[in-house]
Amino acid sequence: MVLFTTKRLQIQAMQAQYWQADDPVTQALFPLLTPSVVAYLPPSMQGIDSPADLAGWLQDMQGQAHIMLIRSLVQYECLGMVYLSQQDAVGHLGYWLGEPYWGQGFAQELLTGLIKWAKQQPELHQLSGGVDEHNLASSHVLNKLGFHEAATEAGVSHYVLDVG
Repeated sequence: MVLFTTKRLQIQAMQAQYWQADDPVTQALFPLLTPSVVAYLPPSMQGIDSPADLAGWLQDMQGQAHIMLIRSLVQYECLGMVYLSQQDAVGHLGYWLGEPYWGQGFAQELLTGLIKWAKQQPELHQLSGGVDEHNLASSHVLNKLGFHEAATEAGVSHYVLDVG
């Protein structure tokens, strides 16, 4: 199911069929989890060494967060993922893009679309995201889009944005 589109991206809710090691989406996402990408991800995403590990992570996350697939509108290829868990009226977000898609404005485009989408969700009043202190590009994008740094803890900066 398509949740929203931007100029170059389509964001889809990931369905249970993707949570199998032999699914084409899982097969397309796994090679994007290079050491450079994984270095900035939370501990739960460390140690994903196979499509089966990724499928297991997706299965574990299904009860904790909305899992979304980032696709290119032009070639319909998988670029990365977004996950959004909700506690009270706060949507805690995480996202990653494969290295080939860094530096092309996809993160800003994705988050701009996600903010617009979040503002249409009456149960969400705030978006929150944690960023590894070494991930300067992600911090820059969040700041540029109006997020402000609320706290820093254990090498992770926490950003928030009011959406409702």
